[in-house]
Amino acid sequence: MTEHETAHETAVEGKPQHGVVFVASTVHDLVDVRRELEVFLRELGLEPIVSDSEEAGLQHHDAESKLAACLQNIRHSDHVIVILSQRYGVAPPGHTVSYTHLEYRAAIAAKIPVHFFIRDRLLAAYVGWSPERSALPECPWVSDADSLRPLLEFIYEHDRGRGELVTSFRTIVDMKQRIRWRMRLPHTVAQFRRAQASGTLPVVQVAVNDRPIRPGGPMDFDVTNIGATPALFTKAGGVYARREQPDPNEEAPEEKPARERVTPAEREWAAWSSQSAALRPTDKATVRLDPTSIQKRFGDLLELCVAYQTVQGIPVRDVYRVSFVGSERPTLHFVRKELHDPKEG
Repeated sequence: MTEHETAHETAVEGKPQHGVVFVASTVHDLVDVRRELEVFLRELGLEPIVSDSEEAGLQHHDAESKLAACLQNIRHSDHVIVILSQRYGVAPPGHTVSYTHLEYRAAIAAKIPVHFFIRDRLLAAYVGWSPERSALPECPWVSDADSLRPLLEFIYEHDRGRGELVTSFRTIVDMKQRIRWRMRLPHTVAQFRRAQASGTLPVVQVAVNDRPIRPGGPMDFDVTNIGATPALFTKAGGVYARREQPDPNEEAPEEKPARERVTPAEREWAAWSSQSAALRPTDKATVRLDPTSIQKRFGDLLELCVAYQTVQGIPVRDVYRVSFVGSERPTLHFVRKELHDPKEG
């Protein structure tokens, strides 16, 4: 592995995410939903934690150790899915709320994203209910009379405390459609990690072209795919420092190096300047950036970025720091490989 490939392998920006999803719900009334959801999440490339599954290994734990294990699993999860239907569930010894309710509160306390799903008829009952009323709506489908009030109060706690809309579902098909949409990012991150671990990500190398550079003129960069898989829809662009317009009535300030007078908040994207349909292994393309055309608006070029998609559809961006040391010819330093938002260009 070359030094460039090693840098790409190790310099992935942001907190590591593995797409771990904890499923919190009662078991007996939702056993089929939990099983199908577990399979579905795995198909998305995510790692589900379902407490009653064989993979969780909690079947033979006592109540106290099972609760401790579930709460520990939640703290190591990236997302929590809460499902409410016709049962509230039992409270562990020493607690006044159910296992699912405790798992929900643990996720909120740990600031983990919660996806709150409610059976449609339960949500309809909640809409017509108020916690100030002693009377409960008629819900003969609820498994026992003691479940309805705590179910409604559970929804109210989420609705009031989080200020978020809950999501209703009628069937597991409804739920999977909504989860597929909500899990776009975790799914993409999981794909990214698998492709990185298997060595199937393209390795795009950027170098300054040998073409002479005149002062203030355009700069050419060679983009080469030195990996084993194609880089699709390859685009190149730059991050520029925003240059404030000077006041003509003020004395000109002392000139400072760009790194001293530019803060991260002053960085802006320039438009993508070049695009090609694909870079197959060993293919090379030349992209041109013309600083003079946008310098008045953006200022100094700080970073060069190359964005592309893998054959699996994963959007990736490689970022290089651009520095000028005593000459007009820049030097490039690889900074990071990150997931790219295609909306940026």
